[in-house]
Amino acid sequence: MNKDTFRSFFPILSKEIEGKKLIYFDSACTYLKNKVSFKWEKDYYMNFSCCSWDREPTYLWSLLYEKITNTRNKTLDFIWASKDDIIIFTSSATDSINRLIFSLDEAKIKTLVVSDLEHNSNYLPQKELSKLKNIKFKMFSYKDIINLDVLEKKLKNLKWDFLLSFTHSSNVIWWNFDIRKISDVVHKYGGYLLVDDTQYITYRKENAVMNEIDFLVFSSHKLWGPTGLWILYINNKVKELVKYSSKVWWWTIQKIKDDWIVMYKPLPDFLEWWVQNFMWILWFNEVLRFLIKTNMSNITNHVLSLTKYFLNKFYCLNLWKYLRVVSYEESSLVTLQWNNWFNVIDFLQYCNYFIPNYFVAFRTWTFCSDVFINKYLNWDKNLMRISFWIYNTRGEIDIFFNILLDYIKKIWKI
Repeated sequence: MNKDTFRSFFPILSKEIEGKKLIYFDSACTYLKNKVSFKWEKDYYMNFSCCSWDREPTYLWSLLYEKITNTRNKTLDFIWASKDDIIIFTSSATDSINRLIFSLDEAKIKTLVVSDLEHNSNYLPQKELSKLKNIKFKMFSYKDIINLDVLEKKLKNLKWDFLLSFTHSSNVIWWNFDIRKISDVVHKYGGYLLVDDTQYITYRKENAVMNEIDFLVFSSHKLWGPTGLWILYINNKVKELVKYSSKVWWWTIQKIKDDWIVMYKPLPDFLEWWVQNFMWILWFNEVLRFLIKTNMSNITNHVLSLTKYFLNKFYCLNLWKYLRVVSYEESSLVTLQWNNWFNVIDFLQYCNYFIPNYFVAFRTWTFCSDVFINKYLNWDKNLMRISFWIYNTRGEIDIFFNILLDYIKKIWKI
C-alpha cells in the first residue's frame, strides 16, 4: 500500500475545516483515527454487544470471549513474546503502571528505581507507593543507566529485589536505548525490568523475549487504535511478583470464604478490575492484524526519512539561529527549543489562526516528562515537538517551514 492510499484512510487529512486543511505533526501524542475504525465500532454493537461471562454465560459471550482471547494472542505475537506470557487490558499508561506497582509483592520487591527521563505516569505511582509502604524509592540519571559500568556499580548497592523502570524511547529527546544490555545488567544483580514502550513501539519492532523484558506497557491509540485502551505485559516467569490487587472489584474476586478470606482470580482477570470496553479490544485486534501483516520496516524507513528531511532543511535554512534541536536524528520526532525572547504558544496560535489554507498541530511545553525538563532544560516552556507517522509527507514539512520562516520575518522584521 503506497503512502497516498494510506492517507486516504484518514478522513480528517482530506477534508477542510472552516476552509483550512490539517497538517498533523503530533503523532507522538496520539495517532489520527482511520475511517475503518467506524466499521469496527458498528460491527461490535450490531453483532457482539453483551455482558461479560460472570453475569451472562451466553453463546454470544463465548463468541466475544474467543475474539478477546485472540486479541491477547495477537498482542503477544506483535511484541514477539512467549505464548505463555500475560496480556492485561487497561484504560491508560498511568492505570497500567498503577495496577502493576500497587500489586507487587513487598516481600520480593524492596526498592523501586526510575530514571529521570520517565513520563510522569511512570514516576508518580512509584513515588507514591514508596510513601505508603515499606519500599525504597531511588531515581537514577538516565545517563548513568545507559552507561552500563556506572549502572553496575549502582545496582550492586541495592542488594537484589529491585524493580528498574526505563523508557525504550524518550518522548522528549527520543533516544532509542539498548534495552537488552540494560536488562542483562538488571537481571545480573537480581532485579526486574519494567519498560515503557509507548513511543518506541509506534515505529519500531519490539521483541520482549530477545530483550528479556519482565514488564512492558504501551498504548493502542499510538498505533492508530482506540483511545482509552492500554496494554500491560507480564512475563510468565515473574507473575508471582504480582501478589494482590490494590482495588477489590467483583471482577477480580473468585470467591470469599466463610472467614472472609478473599480468593482472587488468576491473571489476567486479577488485574482487569473494570468492566471492559470490549469494542475497543476488537478494534485493537484489527489494528494488530494490519500491523502484523504490514512490514514494520516500511513504516520505520518512511518515518526516519521524514525526520532526516526535516533536520536537513532546518540546518540548510540556518534556523539554528533561532531554535536548537534537543532530540536525536534516529527517531520519529524532532524537539526544538526556542530562544528566550520567543513564546512558543504565540507560534502555535499563529499556525492555527493567522495563516490561510492550513492549520498545524504540534506539541508544546513539557510533554509530561516534568522531571527531565526541569533537570536538563531548566523548566523551559519554549519547547515544541514535531512528530511524524506514515501519513505525513515531505510536502507538509515544506509548508511548515514556509510558515515558520514567515513568522520569524514578522517577529524579527527581517
